[in-house]
Amino acid sequence: MSNNEPGSFLAGREAVERSWPEGFDKPSRWIFSPYRVCPIGAHVDHQLGVVCGVAIDRGITLGLSPRTDSHLRLRSLDFEGEIDIDLREVGPARGDWGDYARGAATVIERSGHSVQRGFDAVLAAGLPVGGLSSSAAVGSAYLLAMTSLEEIEIDRLELAKLHVRNEVDYIGLRIGLLDPAMILLANENELLQLDCATEELQRAPESTTAPSWRIAVAHSGIERRLAGTGYNNRVGECQEAARELARLEGLDPESVRVLHDIDPSAFRQHRERLTPISRRRASHYFEECERVRAGFAAWSRGDLRDFGKQMTDSGRSSIESYETGCPELQALYEAFVATGGVFGSRFSGGGFGGACVAWVEAERGVDVLTTVEAEYRERFPEAARHFRGFLCQSGPSAQMMD
Repeated sequence: MSNNEPGSFLAGREAVERSWPEGFDKPSRWIFSPYRVCPIGAHVDHQLGVVCGVAIDRGITLGLSPRTDSHLRLRSLDFEGEIDIDLREVGPARGDWGDYARGAATVIERSGHSVQRGFDAVLAAGLPVGGLSSSAAVGSAYLLAMTSLEEIEIDRLELAKLHVRNEVDYIGLRIGLLDPAMILLANENELLQLDCATEELQRAPESTTAPSWRIAVAHSGIERRLAGTGYNNRVGECQEAARELARLEGLDPESVRVLHDIDPSAFRQHRERLTPISRRRASHYFEECERVRAGFAAWSRGDLRDFGKQMTDSGRSSIESYETGCPELQALYEAFVATGGVFGSRFSGGGFGGACVAWVEAERGVDVLTTVEAEYRERFPEAARHFRGFLCQSGPSAQMMD
């Protein structure tokens, strides 16, 4: 993590130090919380499926200075205003960018720990981050800051589950464990696989026989906030598919919560009897879990061609079966898939805006992004005014920095 590219820790720290507000004590602690990329396993974590992903070397930088009272004073280089939160009376969500800090304090308190020590903090993102789970990166940074200052010992998996509670119970977004798990648990130069039902983790280091690669990120210029999209609706449709399958199996639908509760053989037997929406959502879930396992195995043996195929098939399923992807994101996906030097591509995140990602041959990465941008500008000139493309690598999990 030594580079000074936009979104890196060094760039974020320099930006925070340049913009540190008058009246805030100088920062004495730093946290870098990376973004994550999920090549395979999208939209199944909330159904307790199996997912995989990496943390990348770009993310959120949080500079902070402990206070002697219970107030959080927060500034962001990407949002206007100052947030002031009294940890003695956090209250409900307010719909502003301070909710992730309020929610972090709330879920730590609900887990049985006291959060009373305030701090001044400035947050820097440095990139257009839609689709890279900036919300989980921010929430994880606040969780690390608060537990560190209070000297609360919580293991990383439990911390990831606290972030889920923050988003589900406090923010109101029905996410799963994928995003915070990758941000808080991934290691550099490895692919992390997580079974969201059993919480079993498998780690596959980068193979010494694999070709050199980079992750290309193409931001569409279309921003979105998942709580205001069809994201929650898709989660509900998956749960309805599970209930339909339960009825077809002669089970009590009320005993089934998510698609993981249904045996894959039941889906194969009854798929043509499902309503069209349920059939598409269930198809994505069961086939995506198979793709994750196949992709993880391919990665482990250094076969990036097969790994990339699973990734590309995942992207196509997101369009056809899960039915996400605005026209701009679909155009980026199609451009990546048609470009030489690309192992595989898919949307990153919810698919209602944000970014498309691709695994690319390292020496061809710049040319790939140039080609994709040119095609995108031809099809969507207005959105392309805000297009951003960059290359990154895997990176370590969220951590305190010197």
